[in-house]
Amino acid sequence: MKKKLQKNVSFGWIFIPGLLQALSYLSWIWLPLNQSAIRPFFWSLLVTWICFFWWRYLLHRMPSTNRIFATLLVFGVLFRLIVFFLPAILANDYLRYLFDGRLLGNHINPYAVTPLDYPDLIIQGLPKPDVMTIYPPLAEGLFWITYQLGDSLWSWRLLSALADIGCLILIVNLLQRYKASLNLVFLYWCNPIIIKEFSNSGHLDIWTLFFILLFFYFSGKHKTWQALIALSCGVLVKLVPVVLFLPWIRSFSGRFKMVQVSLAGCLLVILPFSFFYPFHPFGSLFTFFSSIEGSGVLFFFLNLFFTSSISRLILTISGGVVIILMVEKINFRITDHYFPGLELILVIFIFSTTGFPWYMGALIPLLFTSDNRYILALMATSQIIYYYQGPSPVSLLFYFCGLFCIVGLLKQVYFSVQS
Repeated sequence: MKKKLQKNVSFGWIFIPGLLQALSYLSWIWLPLNQSAIRPFFWSLLVTWICFFWWRYLLHRMPSTNRIFATLLVFGVLFRLIVFFLPAILANDYLRYLFDGRLLGNHINPYAVTPLDYPDLIIQGLPKPDVMTIYPPLAEGLFWITYQLGDSLWSWRLLSALADIGCLILIVNLLQRYKASLNLVFLYWCNPIIIKEFSNSGHLDIWTLFFILLFFYFSGKHKTWQALIALSCGVLVKLVPVVLFLPWIRSFSGRFKMVQVSLAGCLLVILPFSFFYPFHPFGSLFTFFSSIEGSGVLFFFLNLFFTSSISRLILTISGGVVIILMVEKINFRITDHYFPGLELILVIFIFSTTGFPWYMGALIPLLFTSDNRYILALMATSQIIYYYQGPSPVSLLFYFCGLFCIVGLLKQVYFSVQS
């Protein structure tokens, strides 16, 4: 990363955006627990992102010191403590996690039934009760552990806090390995995506991020089998890290090792599904993604000219072609601040219809590359758009901002893959 550190910003300045961000999170205490919270939550979220970008401006102009690092850690802990004890704001995915945990706790195969088959176990507000679960086996194992710990949002948050701390440790290790400024840790530890979507809403993707970071940690140390296990675990939590397999395997010099790792990876991913045989989540997963209409930026603009089904088809074909072309070009070398293959996940997000902000959690390592402006801005706009959907000048403004970020990111991806 280009070092543009200018020692012209005093230490005390970082407390201003930090305290404002904390106050913004505290304001969630007074939010109503229904859709009427959207408007005040939007303004609160906007303030948190303004503070976050203010922090980015300040920290890029300050030297990396233990005092600054400790201050960032304290603020990150403070943010998490504030949102931990609040209800999940405008989020209900965790209800499905708890329901699946209840099914497993009662020795019921979650891939074989829908929530409507067990109305006595249903939690009020459960999303899509007519659809079987879409989560892979390791995710289901985490849900079962949550059931054993207390079957509540807080027990799930406590379990996910382990992944959160693990992510912090791995990021600090990676920053030290590549001799980068520890000030950059705030890009994860104080990120509004992390605080809202993981610490408050409790989305599962924090575990995906943990295993992706663990994969890059072991890959950087050339520990092939440990990296394979970490990547396989990531796939067994959320399927999307599977796109990292092919460029990674192609990086091996010997054909025998390529075959060996490929077969072992297939075995590690497929074997856990055998515990639920003959049932699986892939049919439900296809139904989910073929019907859901989220807040994807490209999907929004295509819908202005085409029907939803045609827009989805255009995005699927376009994204697929881009990914195929990229896989052939990606050079899987973990160099300074470079995490190869994550561009594939970025492209999947860009060309998806959903635009769910928590899906961007897996892209956190890209924030430590040489230029993170566009991806940070896309994180901010995606989160704001998701919670402020609707035909209004404000949402339209953020959709155009998101489009600008996507153009910039696709340009960056093109040059990084070519190099």
